[in-house]
Amino acid sequence: MSLAYRRGPLVRQVADRPNFPLWTVADPRIVRVYQEDSVLEILRNDVTGLNLIQELTFRSTVPELADLFDGSERLVAILGNPHYARKVYSPTLDYADHEGVMI
Repeated sequence: MSLAYRRGPLVRQVADRPNFPLWTVADPRIVRVYQEDSVLEILRNDVTGLNLIQELTFRSTVPELADLFDGSERLVAILGNPHYARKVYSPTLDYADHEGVMI
C-alpha cells in the first residue's frame, strides 16, 4: 500500500473507565482489563464526504485474500491512529466469567 494525504481532523477517544476485559486461553482465571486512550486521524470518510487522500495504491498478492480483493471492492474510510496507549489492570480476585463479572 502506498498512501499520500493531507493532515486531517484529530479525534481523541479516552475510555472513562477500564472496560475491555481479556482472558488468557491457557488459564481463564487470568484476566486483564484495559482502559484505552487513542487519537484517530480521519483521512477519508465517504459518509461525510471527507477525502484528504492525494494518492492511494493498494495491491494484495496474498492468495487467501483473492476473494476479498478482486477489483470489485469499494474503499469507504481510512483512519490513521498516530497515538495509542492503554492502562492495564489486573483484578485481585482469582476468577472472572466471560461477561466481565468477577466471581
